[in-house]
Amino acid sequence: MTFQVYVGMDLGSHKTAVMTSEGRRVFLPTVIGRPRDDLSRRLMKADAVFGNAAIEGHNSLELIRPLAHGRLKFQAPGTSDPKGMKDEVMQRESLGLIVQHALSLVGVTADVNAAVIIGVPALACSESKELIVEIARRTCRSVMVVSEPFAVAYGLDQLSGAVVVDIGAGTTDICALCGIYPRPEHQVTLRLGGDAIDDTFTNLVVSQYPNAIVSQKILCDLKERFGSVAENPPQANLTVVVDGRPQVLNLTKQLQEACQSFVEPVFSGLKQCLSSWDNEMQSRLLRNVILAGGGSRMQGLDIALERLLCEYYSEHARVNRIHDSVFAGAAGALKLAMEARPEHWNAI
Repeated sequence: MTFQVYVGMDLGSHKTAVMTSEGRRVFLPTVIGRPRDDLSRRLMKADAVFGNAAIEGHNSLELIRPLAHGRLKFQAPGTSDPKGMKDEVMQRESLGLIVQHALSLVGVTADVNAAVIIGVPALACSESKELIVEIARRTCRSVMVVSEPFAVAYGLDQLSGAVVVDIGAGTTDICALCGIYPRPEHQVTLRLGGDAIDDTFTNLVVSQYPNAIVSQKILCDLKERFGSVAENPPQANLTVVVDGRPQVLNLTKQLQEACQSFVEPVFSGLKQCLSSWDNEMQSRLLRNVILAGGGSRMQGLDIALERLLCEYYSEHARVNRIHDSVFAGAAGALKLAMEARPEHWNAI
């Protein structure tokens, strides 16, 4: 089976990256904005706005992040909550539009014979696989869905003796690779990621400066630039309006505290992931822990986790960050798509 173009997509809870075999690639927030009223619809000249354009127009738009917590929201079987049903339909439609829009940005439309592999958060992979395949098949002829940490590992040729820690906005996926496709017992999903750090940081700032006018988006941007768990973090200053006039706040302490709150849960997740392996395999995995995803850019996180692992297991551990946290998942998915055997596509 041959295709005109192969596509790798990293469909994250916060950002989406897409790469094609033709060398095209794009990176955009996983968000859609819908006009709040008729005036905003006329201003936007569209019924839906995507990515950065949606974020920039947030005052006029209702922003929807369908994978905000690493998964789509499904109603429990037997329930019939009208609002819940409406939200579920809205999320499904929004996810479909985001996927189609992202593919169109790299020139993939329904009239192109395309094959795509999509890396998604592990929770979304287990609960929403059929829906994501259905959505992507509106545009692509053949579709497969894999977990994001596996896509990263495939792209790095780290399929045996490695642990990938993929830190997203809504979840953190930890996956041990041992030479076979990861099984559920080889993966741990933590229901926290960059969003949890943003919430903690915001609460700390608001608590100390209750009269400051500051949005969580601005604080998130500050975290992206200066987030650190290093012993000597960079100074994080921010100009905000306090009591009606601009004031420069030094938020270094609050930001470091928020980032530090993330280290122990990730360490606990690593211990859980490693606990089912024998001593020999455990030692191999400890020497090759790979941090991926947007959260991996936090300064000092690799050193902090490495120190905790060495102390706990009383042996050498090695934690490394990948260089390209933006496109690593999409690159791995693209490589897998180009190397997939025909029967793999037919099996989906």
